[in-house]
Amino acid sequence: PNNDLTLTDIKNRLRNKFNKMKKNNVKAKNPESENEETALFAGKFKGQCNHCGKYGHKGSECKDKTSNQHQNQHQDHKKDNGNRFGNEDAKKTPNFEDSCKYCKKKGHTISDCRKRIANDHRRNEQASAAEHKKNQDRTSEHVLVATHEVATYSGTQANRFAWIGDTGASSHMVNTLDGVTDITDSDVNIKFGNGDIVKSVQKGIFRGTVMQENGNELQVALEVKYVPDLWCNLFSIGSAIKKGLQLKNIGESYELSKDKNTLVFDRQSSAGDGCTMMVHIEPQPAGNEHAAAATNLNRRRMDTNDLHRLLGHEGEAKVKDMAQYLGIQLYNKMQPCEHCNIGKARRKKISKENTRRSDVPGERLYVDLCTIHASSAGNKKHWLVAVDDATDMKWSMFLKQKSELAKALFEFLRSRRNDGFPVQLIRLDNSGDNKRFQRRASTEGFADMK
Repeated sequence: PNNDLTLTDIKNRLRNKFNKMKKNNVKAKNPESENEETALFAGKFKGQCNHCGKYGHKGSECKDKTSNQHQNQHQDHKKDNGNRFGNEDAKKTPNFEDSCKYCKKKGHTISDCRKRIANDHRRNEQASAAEHKKNQDRTSEHVLVATHEVATYSGTQANRFAWIGDTGASSHMVNTLDGVTDITDSDVNIKFGNGDIVKSVQKGIFRGTVMQENGNELQVALEVKYVPDLWCNLFSIGSAIKKGLQLKNIGESYELSKDKNTLVFDRQSSAGDGCTMMVHIEPQPAGNEHAAAATNLNRRRMDTNDLHRLLGHEGEAKVKDMAQYLGIQLYNKMQPCEHCNIGKARRKKISKENTRRSDVPGERLYVDLCTIHASSAGNKKHWLVAVDDATDMKWSMFLKQKSELAKALFEFLRSRRNDGFPVQLIRLDNSGDNKRFQRRASTEGFADMK
């Protein structure tokens, strides 16, 4: 017989050995398992429990697992009751021998100190409130004049040149950008005395001329905020005093002075039962169209033709692209530009072909003189050419000097007359020799020739 050991035989022997060892191990742990194993074939499940390792039931049906769960639930319930009713055995506070470094009490550390946590929370709230108030103050201005009762001064309705002196205004304010340069964006809230709030959208430098009633004039430059909803211009007395000007009362008016310059609020306006002091300030003109265009450029709204001139007369497409890049809103259509048309103009082309040729041979001649660098055998270096307009017949004459042109040409014209072809018209350029020939034509008997 064949007694060779195969791989299948080895697997079967090892499997049997492992089952025996596993069975003996279960018996050692649970001596009662022998009785249970005898009844394995009577039950439905014949496998091994995943929880206790016994045969005959599943892990979900294991009695040991169920009893352990009930015991754990009972312990948890007891622990919860101890925490709820202050059971010292269930809930014990760590005993810290050292006292808290913050409140000096024992039983906790500084990280768990309730007093420190409450104080830190209170300080954070106070710091947040202070920062919020600081931001509000930084982005807000104040004005005390809040009504429309101030409507006339010197018997005339208040116009855009009238500036009301306001001691409660925190800065100079205008309702128009006339005379304002160096304009930049500014998002600031303006709070009036009655609680109303309006927006300041831009700021800049206002340059104007103060027109006093006594005829004196004073040039001023003020840092102003542009408030479109403001019904009049406000002159901040506080800002002027902060700049070093001195406030003085003179009768019913008051003045601001520094060095030898004095600004007097000499216009009165009716305001209910009282009056308000004003000053008349006219904005300075921009000076030229480029300065005006630059001012409009800062306003973020501009005429298309002004931006065209400001950019050096660029084309319409580039003007629109630049406006979009700078965030400028354009209005009005591009109009024909006189300067662009002059720059693009050119001389009319001169036709190289004569459309009005003469029909009579010898009637019209074209004459020109040119110089040759190399001299001929007869030491002549100037070439005089005459062309007949009707027949394209050409005649060549060679001269030693340009001054011989008149003499040679008169001799040629006499020969043409004698041959029965009198010349009626000669076309020349404006050289000096040709002009001398023209002056001598009448004395040489060719007065009827053009």
